[in-house]
Amino acid sequence: MKFYNLPVTPPADRHKWFYGLPEAERFLRVRARMNGLEVLQMDREATKPTLKRRFYRIVLKVAVHRDIDVDSFFGARVWAVLVK
Repeated sequence: MKFYNLPVTPPADRHKWFYGLPEAERFLRVRARMNGLEVLQMDREATKPTLKRRFYRIVLKVAVHRDIDVDSFFGARVWAVLVK
């Protein structure tokens, strides 16, 4: 998955990044540790459980993979508080 994640150290041949929430959270934790910071708090944006989102959640889990992180498809955000 060369172009479909968020690596901790950027490769030289890369100009586009595609990643989901788990990769973003991992990236923040590792980069914080590399820079002598501590992750004080990390939260995901809550997505409203509309009928459309429930339908997509079921379809993605059945059609794609049961372990898929469906929130990544809905554009949720990750908020992190880092302290030195």
